[in-house]
Parts: sequence; C-alpha cells; structure tokens
Amino acid sequence: MGAGDRRRAGRCSAAPQPGADPFSLGDAEATASILEDAGFDGMRFEDVHEPVLYGHDLDAALAFVRGFQDTSAALASLSDREAARTVERLHEMLAAHHSDERGVALDSRSWLITARRRR
Repeated sequence: MGAGDRRRAGRCSAAPQPGADPFSLGDAEATASILEDAGFDGMRFEDVHEPVLYGHDLDAALAFVRGFQDTSAALASLSDREAARTVERLHEMLAAHHSDERGVALDSRSWLITARRRR
C-alpha cells in the first residue's frame, strides 16, 4: 500500500514533505518510522538481491529504458546533439550489462518487509 493509499484510507494523516527524497525508503530506519506512523509494528526487513532483466537484447533494453517517463523527459530537455550523446552513453552502459545467456540484466537490491498492524 502506497502513501497515497494510506492517506485515502485515513490511515496516515501526514502528506509527504515537498522535495522529499524519492529514495528515502532505501533507509531502513526511515521506512520503519513511516510504517510505525501508519500504525504498524514488528517490522522485519529481508534483503533481496536479484538481477532485473531490462531486455533480451540491447535494442529491447534501450527501448525499455527510453520508455521511462523520467528518461523521456530528460532526453526531451536536451539539445539533439546532447540527447544523441546521452543515448549513446546509455547504450554503452546497457552493453556492459549484456550477456547472451541473460540478456541485459542489472543488479537490484530491495527488501521484503513484513509488519503487523497495531490493534
């Protein structure tokens, strides 16, 4: 359940702070605090470290990443020359993570979080 869902459900009265770091949930203490404020306790964080497939080949991976809204917006804000160079650099980065066996896969770390709703 996202923060917006919690607010709509009346479970969390605090709106996110303007300019809040979108990666703040990467901090276990900050995440635990958010969950506590939303009425949960007994939090347990299980580390998950798995590759994420971006495409079976470089063209598919590049098209996938270029389809991200933030990527599209960033490229649109550049000159044609800067955008072409940025796409070239993105292609090089994806190529560094390509293998015939796996396709284009990048490392990913996350948590499985379990918690109990306070009564």
